[in-house]
Amino acid sequence: YLIATAEQFNKMGGEQYSNTTQGKYYKQTTDIEFPNNTFPAKSFAGTYDGQGFLITSSGNQNKTLFNEISGGEVKNLVIDGVTVSEDYPTSGGLLCRKFSSGRIENIIVTNCNYSTNIGYNWGNKVPSGGLIGIMGNGTVSNCCIKGTTITSRSITGGLIGEMTGGT
Repeated sequence: YLIATAEQFNKMGGEQYSNTTQGKYYKQTTDIEFPNNTFPAKSFAGTYDGQGFLITSSGNQNKTLFNEISGGEVKNLVIDGVTVSEDYPTSGGLLCRKFSSGRIENIIVTNCNYSTNIGYNWGNKVPSGGLIGIMGNGTVSNCCIKGTTITSRSITGGLIGEMTGGT
């Protein structure tokens, strides 16, 4: 599937919490700018190739680009000039809240801001990172964060807020 607009990106795989992206291949064909509060925060299990194109935002986002990447692959993408301000009691990052398995490679996050007002929520930690909130398994390679600010009242990391497995 070729993705050229924020609307097309948001329609990947159907409903927000469905897992119909599994086994599907998506290719970004141009820079995409998301309007205010339109990041989909969908679960993703397919292959997304950004081909080096940008994901940008003309306003603040209140959720991450992907909710969870599970068994999928996201690669060759630049997230630039995006501000995400979350108030959800869950982990977060500019790419995804949770990376449970699969592969993330060649992702650049530049000139972005990620913040959450949620700290230790009823004794639960809420990890935040520039790329991923919490990582279970899978592989992250050749990714970098430049000129990006991460603000959290809980566990905070540059690329990954908390890593419980993977490489």
